[in-house]
Amino acid sequence: MKIEKIAIVSNEKILYINIYDIVYLQSEGLAITITLLDGKTHLVYKQLTKLQSLLPVFFVRVTQCVIINKLYLNCIEKKDKVIRMQGNIEIKYTMTIGKLLNRIGEISVEASNLSGISEFPIF
Repeated sequence: MKIEKIAIVSNEKILYINIYDIVYLQSEGLAITITLLDGKTHLVYKQLTKLQSLLPVFFVRVTQCVIINKLYLNCIEKKDKVIRMQGNIEIKYTMTIGKLLNRIGEISVEASNLSGISEFPIF
């Protein structure tokens, strides 16, 4: 089954977000900020590792606190150790460029890579 949306549950509502609108996720403790293409952000309270296990393969952990949607990766600046994402977003990385490239891998998504994922993972 192909994942297309995630459900973010709060006390007041359940918000459904198209995963293709997510540019990156950044954690600070158990608080995770989800940043969308339109610049909006949503806050959820989960462990980043648990959240990552629910996301499709085109979401890649590039630091201890950041997961990017590699479909929106524009550039990796090796000298400054910066990942540039669509929407003028800059993310610093500390690992070697080789390790980063291994994690990012190819930037293509096949439906076969998305099988077995529930339609609406809940954060």
